[in-house]
Amino acid sequence: MSQGTRTQTKTVSTKSSSKLTKEEERLLLENSTEISSTASAVFYVNAFLVAAIPTWYFYRIQMMELTLYFPLFILISIANCWLLANAYRNWRFVLHHKIGGKIEHIVSKEIMRKLEAAGKSKSASRQEKEERISLKKNQVADSQATTFSIFYNNAFFFVIFFIFSCVFLRSNAPIVNYVASTAGAAFVVWILSTGAKVQNK
Repeated sequence: MSQGTRTQTKTVSTKSSSKLTKEEERLLLENSTEISSTASAVFYVNAFLVAAIPTWYFYRIQMMELTLYFPLFILISIANCWLLANAYRNWRFVLHHKIGGKIEHIVSKEIMRKLEAAGKSKSASRQEKEERISLKKNQVADSQATTFSIFYNNAFFFVIFFIFSCVFLRSNAPIVNYVASTAGAAFVVWILSTGAKVQNK
């Protein structure tokens, strides 16, 4: 076999092996940890707002001087924002699978009902029906997982923050209380979300 023939055969083999079927693409979509830029923006906006609330608390209630501690406020808020946004992402991944499994039967019935109403129930192939069901299931699961992940992590963050701030660190100086309670709460939320994601893989 000539060098040119071997190269051509290798190229065809590579192309055929790299081409994914629709079933494989659907499975990759369902198990992907990637999120859209819109979902990522939603996560970071929510995380920034949540991270800023303890800053307001220490500025207004604990009377920490804004001009004096401004760099510290910014630094801690950015770090907490990153930790919370990643916690949202991790829990979204976990919840997406759980929600997807629970709603699959309901989504299947809804898609079949819509196909019957449109008169396409018999004409649509099995693969087409499965693709529609999978797409709808992913959309619903993604939306619910994103919403619940934000709510769950925010609630968990504030509970831990107030326990740290008002119970364990209340006798400490405000600056120590601020750094330890806010960063500590965000870190706990993030590390637990990472553990949940690893267990779910």
